[in-house]
Amino acid sequence: MGEVMTMFRDEDRRRVMQEIKQVKADVGDQKPNEATTCSWVIEPLLLAAGYRRTEWVKESTDSTGNKPDYTVLPWTEHRWLLEAKAWSHTLSEQDANQLTSYANTNNIRWAVLTNGKAWQLYDASIFGTVSERLMAQSTVDEPDALADLLLALSPESIRQGITLRFARRSRMDREIKAQFADVDSPIVLAIVEKLKERTKIEYSPQEVVEYLHSLIIGGIIPSPPPPPPVVEESLAQLYTHARDLTFSKPCTLIFPDGTVIEEKIWKRILARALEKWAERYTIPVPFFLESSRKYYLTNHEPVHSHGKAFESTYEVRLPQQTFYVNTFADADRVVRELYRLVNHFGEDPATYVVRYRPAGRHKQP
Repeated sequence: MGEVMTMFRDEDRRRVMQEIKQVKADVGDQKPNEATTCSWVIEPLLLAAGYRRTEWVKESTDSTGNKPDYTVLPWTEHRWLLEAKAWSHTLSEQDANQLTSYANTNNIRWAVLTNGKAWQLYDASIFGTVSERLMAQSTVDEPDALADLLLALSPESIRQGITLRFARRSRMDREIKAQFADVDSPIVLAIVEKLKERTKIEYSPQEVVEYLHSLIIGGIIPSPPPPPPVVEESLAQLYTHARDLTFSKPCTLIFPDGTVIEEKIWKRILARALEKWAERYTIPVPFFLESSRKYYLTNHEPVHSHGKAFESTYEVRLPQQTFYVNTFADADRVVRELYRLVNHFGEDPATYVVRYRPAGRHKQP
């Protein structure tokens, strides 16, 4: 699941993992009932994932007894369901079937079943068995994996389609690993036949399974080459050669007050910088991109002046201001927009520090 993990910021993962460890320690050897599990475990983890208490509704059981305990992001097109059980309750196929059937009937795609200890994410839109609807699962004993699952359910992930990407990758990961471990799987048998055709050697399914297992655990995959060294420059310096940043990777943006933003994608550096500035300044909204009177960098809605939707967007929601950032930008534009914004706020670009990795030689245009 390594590639799935890169969808989420390191600092977010650390924060959620810390909360997972904390709630596990709080429960200890106790066996909280359902209500206590909700208040001790489930709701704190939803808060850690980025939700506010006003972004979920705790439901009363309906006449059929089938209504899930929580509707998250209610009254929006992104709403999803969570069914809570007591800490010591063993999650069952019947629990999952009841939850996903209710979700499907009400045109809700994502449904989560949890006893606080184990978490299961289901895609209720899949026409199939409960096991086929199960997309991802983890427990508090796997804080890194559970942190990814919880962040895949964050408000940002739900709204930006990251939940779907995470779920698809997680489901594929689980299925491929299961297929690769089964000597009778059609994938393994097809590899056996293809190897015989290409090498004129008869390999057994067991030999193929052992080889595939070694690939999964990283036993024979060569180590990647070391990344280029990190370069550190002021934003003022970087602005002078922003066009040279093609294929480079950002690492860190450091504000004059010591605030640090760490990202692996340039456009997220820009979005998160605006988020930080919005805590101190009023962000100009709408705000055109440099040298444009048609395309916005920020707007109250994710659309440009001529009505075209942002191709890539980041929502900033703060008590004092809510707006959307157009993140459809390469490294050159990101640096130029950062430089322009710093000047707009009356600050000195020379006091901002950027650390990045230049492109490797094999990627230079």
